[in-house]
Amino acid sequence: MKMSTNFTSVRPLAASAAVLAILAAPGVASAQSSATVVVNGQTVQFDQPPVEQNGRLFVPLRGVFERLGASVVYSNGQINATSGGTTIQLQVGSTQAQVAGNPTSLDAPPFLEGGRVLVPLRFISQALGASVNYVSSSQTVYVNQAGNQSAGSVPRREEQPHVVQIGLTRVEPDRGTSIGARRPEISATFGQPVDANSVRIALDGRDVTPMANVTGSAFTVRPGFDLAPGNHVVTLAGRIDNGPPFAGRWEFTTQIDQRPN
Repeated sequence: MKMSTNFTSVRPLAASAAVLAILAAPGVASAQSSATVVVNGQTVQFDQPPVEQNGRLFVPLRGVFERLGASVVYSNGQINATSGGTTIQLQVGSTQAQVAGNPTSLDAPPFLEGGRVLVPLRFISQALGASVNYVSSSQTVYVNQAGNQSAGSVPRREEQPHVVQIGLTRVEPDRGTSIGARRPEISATFGQPVDANSVRIALDGRDVTPMANVTGSAFTVRPGFDLAPGNHVVTLAGRIDNGPPFAGRWEFTTQIDQRPN
């Protein structure tokens, strides 16, 4: 399919209200992200989880495009999206793109993952006139179109909700301990009731929520992968039941152990 370069309307890109800052070390391979994406106040449920790659967050092609009112056509690695008078053209594996007929470059190209085309979230959102803001305390990316005041959109800096540090008891493995298991059971009891559906759990930055059993009072998870010897960090994010966002974390260490789990 030949990519058209004829457009009837041109409009400049809207500037982002804030910079999306999800950091990852250069050269690190793709890894599933634990970030939650909220578009115009609605949390997006992706069939393919978002992926972090070299400090960029990538999301499935249609997941954000269509929620920002764009129609999408994909064929043989070529992506054409149209919203109003703006057309965006991308190519899988290429950092060259066109927005409203104007050539532009991406920091990182779209790619295939799990049978889905993943595109850079910040570029796509800004190209469609939306702002992007990443709230690190809750690991949430807010994407909002100009003039949209939907509930759940990111507040202005001075109005951002206070994130509480939740108390955790019956923590396993206990804080600061050193264990030999390669796939230990990780668990904790929340110090107060939480919204179980909002809880996200990460181990060393890797989302393990799909492997977890979460209730309003506790969680348990056994990672589906071996832990390397060394220090490990468990991080939690979610919302207190009928209350504000919360965050929590603790660390433990694993040693080399040749015994089977």
